[in-house]
Amino acid sequence: MKFAFIFLFFVIGLISSVPLKNNQRNPVLMISLDGFRADKLDKFLRENPESNLKKEFVDVGVKADHMEPSFPTLTFPNHYTLVTGLYMENHDVTSNTVYDSVYDQKLNFLRDTEKNNFKWWNKTEPIWFEAKKQGLKTASFFWAGSEVWQRHPDFFLKYDESKEWESRCDQIVSWFTKFDIDFGTLYFDEPDHAGHSYGPDSEQYYEAIYKLDETIGYLMKKLRQANMEQKMNVLIVSDHGMAQMNSTLIVSKYVSTNLINATKTVYGIVSNIWPKTDAAKVQIYDALKKVKELKVYYKEEIPENFHYQNSNRIAPIVAIADEGYVMNTVNQTLIGNHGFDNRIESMRAIFLARGPNFKSNVGITGLKNVDVYPLLCELIQIQCHPNNGSLVPYKDALHDMPRHKKLF
Repeated sequence: MKFAFIFLFFVIGLISSVPLKNNQRNPVLMISLDGFRADKLDKFLRENPESNLKKEFVDVGVKADHMEPSFPTLTFPNHYTLVTGLYMENHDVTSNTVYDSVYDQKLNFLRDTEKNNFKWWNKTEPIWFEAKKQGLKTASFFWAGSEVWQRHPDFFLKYDESKEWESRCDQIVSWFTKFDIDFGTLYFDEPDHAGHSYGPDSEQYYEAIYKLDETIGYLMKKLRQANMEQKMNVLIVSDHGMAQMNSTLIVSKYVSTNLINATKTVYGIVSNIWPKTDAAKVQIYDALKKVKELKVYYKEEIPENFHYQNSNRIAPIVAIADEGYVMNTVNQTLIGNHGFDNRIESMRAIFLARGPNFKSNVGITGLKNVDVYPLLCELIQIQCHPNNGSLVPYKDALHDMPRHKKLF
């Protein structure tokens, strides 16, 4: 099978153009297990004390009780938060599908051909690009934003969900060893797919976790064979959790759709609703406020804790469904889903870490996913861009490093 293996590796002048490495810098690999719920990890660890996640990470590294995702709890926004340290209103990837009032254009980040156009990602720079500018080498085996040409890492692949998991591990380890990579990402689309199709309490969801555990074991074996196990910091995160779905709130049952601009509006667990007129705005708001399964806000009313207000990709009316519900024009059939209030238990994400800069068998609390970016910057010793994160949650989890005293 052929894959679009795209990389920038300039031979002429390479040795002279890349600065010598700081001997104290250890390479970092961040792995995303999409849709892995924090309490489901705890259950798996209790039932499988000999698992790779337990022995290779929890017993020898750091585990958060959970990691709070950012709102809305969707895939593309939260993956971009992990590599920028910014809330959605600040990095502007506010949903998986957005309408931009400046461009007067709607985009689906999962499917549309223009999804990697720089204009949709131009609000900030992800960590791999920051690291490149500061003389480091970076790679991404799939990650939201990694295929944007003006913001890409040195090595990356076009997303292909059919790529076998062990092959992904082989390739990322090969990049690190052959090209002396400083920072890389690796992505797996489970247990998210199983959760959507069968729900978070299903056998299929747990089977996906078991398969992921085997894959993590395979990755660690490959790192040992490459003599990198003791040199590399490895982080395992998820973007959000997964909730069992109840039913669909059909829009036309509650409000006249003639009041709504269908071209601009994006329905879902978080619905961004664009009225046709100012008068329609009031009518829509008043009608949807009566739906007990919805929390409805004018844009300027959205609670500050959501950090979801200051973007031209957020609509004049935002309706947030209660856990288990989704709003749309037709019935939705997913058994499990996400996107809900980031504070509820079913949306909680995971965080595990191991490596030379992490202490052993340490638990941490109070972690938010905006805090991952400053940690990554600290580990690879680059200057962060301004962000919403903090290093405070890691104060008892890291071995002393040169910059800690001024950052904590």
